[in-house]
Formats: sequence, C-alpha cells, structure tokens
Amino acid sequence: MATTTDLVGQHQAAQAQIRAQAIRDFTLLWPIWQGDDNSFAQLVSASIILVRAYRQISAAAAAAFYESFRGAAEAAGVPATVLAPELPDAQIATSLYVTGRDALRKALAAGQNADAARATTLVRASGAVSRHVVDAGRQTVMDSVQADPDAIGWARVTDGDPCYFCLTLASRGADYKSEQSADFKAHDHCGCTAMPVFKGTEIPELARWRSIYNDAQNQGEASGLLNPGENSSKARLNAVRQFLASVG
Repeated sequence: MATTTDLVGQHQAAQAQIRAQAIRDFTLLWPIWQGDDNSFAQLVSASIILVRAYRQISAAAAAAFYESFRGAAEAAGVPATVLAPELPDAQIATSLYVTGRDALRKALAAGQNADAARATTLVRASGAVSRHVVDAGRQTVMDSVQADPDAIGWARVTDGDPCYFCLTLASRGADYKSEQSADFKAHDHCGCTAMPVFKGTEIPELARWRSIYNDAQNQGEASGLLNPGENSSKARLNAVRQFLASVG
C-alpha cells in the first residue's frame, strides 16, 4: 500500500502533468491573437473554455488524491471531498488581459522587439492560465480539509526547487483549520500543491525548508539585513531571497 509520502509525490506529478497539458493547449490557441483587440478577445473566450475544462480535471485528481491519502493516513470516518468551485469568467479574462495584451503593449513601449515581446508575453499569460488550472486542485484539498472533522489542516508542498516565497510558506508546516487559511497564495507558474494533514502525518521536506529558512534569518541578522527580534514579513522574505541567491 502506498504511504502518504508516496501519494503526495504521485499527486504532485499528476498536477504537474495537468499544468503542462494546459500550457500546451493554450500555446496552440495563442496564434488566434493577431495583435488586435478583437482577436485577443477571441483568444480570451477560447482560453476561458480551456481553463474551465482543465480546472475540472485538476479538481477531480485532487479529490481522488484526498480520498487515497485519507485511507493511507488511517483517518476515521468517511471522506467528504469538496470540489473547487468554478472561477468567474471575468477573473480569468482579467488575468489574461493583464499578462497578455497589456503586457505586450508595455514591452513594446519599452523598446523590446515584436518577436521577443510576444514570446515573453506568451510565457506570462501561460503562467496565469496554469495558476488558474492548478488552483482548482489546491482549493479542492483545502475545502475538503475544512469539511473533514478528522483533518487537522493542510500543508504546502513544493516542487523540490521552490522560490524564496514558496519556501518561506512551506517552512510553516500545517495551516490549521482554526486559522481559516483559505488562500494558497500561488504565483503564476507555481509548482506547489496542497496536502491534507491528519494526526501523525509527515510533511515531506518540512525539516529541510525550515532549516533553510532559519539559516536565512540568522544570516539576515548577522549581515544587518534584519533587526534582532521583530521584523516585517517583507523583510523576512527578502532575507530568504538574499540567502538563496548567496548559496546559488
């Protein structure tokens, strides 16, 4: 029987594949946009359909993961998985206009050549698409935790090579239900997933991320980047960013 750690790894791989497939299909839609507003609106309409379809796939995979994980954790009772709700069309459209049409205009205004600007914009827009897609899997886990009387909370699991932002959040371990923490705080192209936490659940890589985070805070204080004692969240995040940059 697979362990909870095995299941987390399998779930990460499944969500990564869903994300990659969504980006692939969005890339195939990209030529719809010919540079004008009308064709961009057509791209947005097609992309909304794509996001909706892949969100259902991501949520279904997360629900199956939750049920399997709960069994491996030997939790009592019956799982009550809750699929993530649909996103409003306007939310998807807004993110595409910001990362797509508007981003291209800014790149061109800054002097970037048309081909390079369009390639960069595709990367940015595909990041927004993939975030919307995989957020459905994350939200399914978090909502299922909220509905599960035996679940303690949920934890962030990284892709193994997290940015300073994701590492900092992952180092916190479980977000408990009493905190009402419903926001996963994922960035575009984020490879992190959510996992449920029950009594005795081991969170993969938690000790490693906490060690790196603590080393970063200690180095920050030693270098004068941080003050001894209290520091703002922004300052602590910056200390982790500086530390990761220093160790390559």
